[in-house]
Amino acid sequence: MADGVSGRQPEVICHPLPNIVSSGFGGLAHPVSATAPLLMFQVTVMFVATRLLHLLLRPLKQPRVVCDILASIIVGPSGLGRWETYSRVMFPKEAYNLSQTVAQLAAIYYLFETSVQMEPAMLLRSGKKCLLIAAAGMAAPFLAVNAIFFPLAGYIDAGIAHGTFGVFVGVLVSMSSFPVVSQLLGELNLLNSDLGRLALSASFVNQTVSWFNVALFDIAWAAKSPPRLLKVVVTISSMFLLVAAAVFLLRPWARRIIRRTPKDGRVREGDVFIVLLGVLLMSFLSNVICGSPMQGALIMGLVMPDGPPLGATVVAKVETVVAEILMPVAYLNFSSVDLAAVVNWRSWGIMEGAMLVGYLCKFAGTAAAALYTGMPSRSAVVLGTMMNFKGLLDIVFIQILNTMGILDQKSYTVMMTMTLLTSMVVVPLVEVLYRPMADDLGGGGGGATVQQIFSAAAELRVLACVQSEAPVPSILPFLEASHAAARPLCVYVLHLVELIGSYAPILVCHRRPTGGAASSSSSPHRVHPTLNAFLSYDELTGNRMAVQPYTTVSPFATMHQDICRFADEKSIVLILLPFRRHPAGAGGGEITREEKAVRTMIPEILRHAPCSVGILVHDEAASFLPVAAGEPPAIAYKVAVLFWGGPDDREALAYASRMESNPHVRLFVARFLLPSDGDSAAIATAGEAEEERRLDEQLLSEVRRRPRAEVAEIVVGDAVETNEAICLACDGKMLVVVGRRQGPSFLLSASEWSQFPELGVLGDMFASSEFRTAATVLVLQQHQRCSSLKVSTCTATISTTTTKEVWIHNKFLHGQEEKKENISS
Repeated sequence: MADGVSGRQPEVICHPLPNIVSSGFGGLAHPVSATAPLLMFQVTVMFVATRLLHLLLRPLKQPRVVCDILASIIVGPSGLGRWETYSRVMFPKEAYNLSQTVAQLAAIYYLFETSVQMEPAMLLRSGKKCLLIAAAGMAAPFLAVNAIFFPLAGYIDAGIAHGTFGVFVGVLVSMSSFPVVSQLLGELNLLNSDLGRLALSASFVNQTVSWFNVALFDIAWAAKSPPRLLKVVVTISSMFLLVAAAVFLLRPWARRIIRRTPKDGRVREGDVFIVLLGVLLMSFLSNVICGSPMQGALIMGLVMPDGPPLGATVVAKVETVVAEILMPVAYLNFSSVDLAAVVNWRSWGIMEGAMLVGYLCKFAGTAAAALYTGMPSRSAVVLGTMMNFKGLLDIVFIQILNTMGILDQKSYTVMMTMTLLTSMVVVPLVEVLYRPMADDLGGGGGGATVQQIFSAAAELRVLACVQSEAPVPSILPFLEASHAAARPLCVYVLHLVELIGSYAPILVCHRRPTGGAASSSSSPHRVHPTLNAFLSYDELTGNRMAVQPYTTVSPFATMHQDICRFADEKSIVLILLPFRRHPAGAGGGEITREEKAVRTMIPEILRHAPCSVGILVHDEAASFLPVAAGEPPAIAYKVAVLFWGGPDDREALAYASRMESNPHVRLFVARFLLPSDGDSAAIATAGEAEEERRLDEQLLSEVRRRPRAEVAEIVVGDAVETNEAICLACDGKMLVVVGRRQGPSFLLSASEWSQFPELGVLGDMFASSEFRTAATVLVLQQHQRCSSLKVSTCTATISTTTTKEVWIHNKFLHGQEEKKENISS
């Protein structure tokens, strides 16, 4: 055997048939000499090496693909493989065919998994800007690479197919793989950013054209022996028939599976098995037709509908097995570079230099096209860098060239190392250059506060973010009470859906129908009952609220970017986020995975929102009866405001005062004051600046003139009196409105024990199951450009806290001492 680790199959002279399983310690052979334990050993070694490298390189912002390639090089022939004993155990010649077969199987299912998450319709929706950027990013590097290779072909090693080498290297350099770009953007949390979406669209166009060119080159290469014309005609005709059969037979069959899938989204195991079996069948047919099984897996994935239920289910079934078990073997075989094979440094310099020039030209071409379309220079630089992302599909392409005989071991090593170096540089560079929340926001009309809208009696635009139907019974009466004839209300309802089984995040605008139920402007995405609940309520109440339903489908980790960007573009004044109160009793504190994801977004939204943010703390069992148009409600909607002072409390008071414009709302404002003598007076004087006090008094005097508002000033001397006053003020109220951060109060000392610091001290108290109240609680944070997540804006501190006050905090704030230990741990 000439070579046991290269991509092409070596010449086999003679070798004994390997054992499948080991004979154990009682046998004479080495336990790993059998193929099954050897495969398990390779997977284990690669898994450990990859995880260790990922842990070490995480501070350097290196992506997962870099760790995988480096691990394969270290574990492979260029690293530990130089140790003869290790190489004989890890890479026995008898197991070559098995490892290559597993690697090919991994590549087939990986290509299917990535293509099933792509939506071919994206190509039709690509605008002129995207097409121009994709075309410039492809043409510039392809022409540059071939302009270097063709004049210098005589200086390159004879083992390379000179006639086609430059063409295929040009295709590799100019190609931007859509799955690779999507995965790396996901690792960088840039999938929902403006440049991230543009890079996804451009890479999809780029990859579609590149795959078409590669398919033609494969066909031409397979038909290089005579009679060439007949082979080309037969191969192209057969591939067209295979594509037609997939489009007109497999895709309708997949649509029927989706139609008969129950509402819970569970696809039958038999259907999933048939899909996975069909991948092997399509790969077999494409291998028979054009000599490569990859095209069949690609076609099978593209005709499958992406997203739930079918696409998400298939991806969930194969993702872990392919990524964690099969792909380590593929990396070990595909990335088996041999740096010692590079002996002709002139040839190495020409190939490395040509690829480097190609990547620079790809960057320059993409950036120039972006600048031509009017993009800022900084964004154009970042986009040009994004389009140079490289990953596993590029490695698979290099392996295909090696298998076809276009590359030798030296050129294979050069291309693999250049791909690795490119990924190591461009991914951290993008993370350093691009801050999406700082760069993307600010172009819309966001930035107004509820207090400004209240003073101007202008339209109030609310963005209600809902993940399920649970908070709807609490949100609808709140919005109904917020509506007044003289003060218009516009409600944007954004349904939050996790991106599963697809690469591209989307924003769906649902058209408002004439008959009540919403229809979707994108037919594959059905309207969720949550959105229909809002529309049906609006229709029942005589369209008093202008409800506009939307659905955003994106990863939960970056969904806050979608929410903030939407709020900025639509000039939203208040973002409304639901927060379920923990019910009392055993097991009452359990929350769903979706709820936990939404709660994780709240601090990010508070930090980056271009407008004010309201967190609606509600009960799970809340219920209400809708009020038909023209009919008065059975009882008045009683609202209480707990006011200490400061920007957030003024925002809360302004919103509640706006609600008071509704004739069915009764408003009670409890203004809390500290004693005017002793240390507390010093606290009050130090804590409230003169301007803040003037603004507080100005708004309070305006509220006192409201006909259905009552303002009571309550002087409290300690935390006990404060908690008792809060309970009395909230008694019998349907809604309690508080600021997220308060002025001076005796509750500030409880901030370090808060279980939910994003709610503030009062919000955390109301969210506790220990605090008995049936009222819904709205926690408001006023928009400020330099907003901070500090619990309080007060500069004063309470130096001493009595034992009695700590006990009261434990009573009302559900055991802070125990929680403090949990938080510190």
